[in-house]
Amino acid sequence: MRGAHRTVAEALSNPRIKETVVRIDESIREAFSQRIVKDAQQRGEINAVLDPDAVARVLMAFWDGLVLQKTLDPTVDIWKYVAVMKAMIGGTFWQKAEAGRS
Repeated sequence: MRGAHRTVAEALSNPRIKETVVRIDESIREAFSQRIVKDAQQRGEINAVLDPDAVARVLMAFWDGLVLQKTLDPTVDIWKYVAVMKAMIGGTFWQKAEAGRS
């Protein structure tokens, strides 16, 4: 996990490494959005109105965030993180809105 963040950090100051990191990220995101997200949309599991690339970016951002948190704090409980992600994605994260709040 730490190696990935070191590579990204190096990419911020090294254009050659940045190009490689961006290319790899785009390749992963493209495969994820085309194979997983679009298939799930066709099965009715993910809202078909949502842009597959945007869905892939958000889910990858969740993953990147978890990796960073786990790198900084090895005691992070991955399963608690997964439970929160599932609640956010599954629509059970937010409680009923307070009166007058939109």
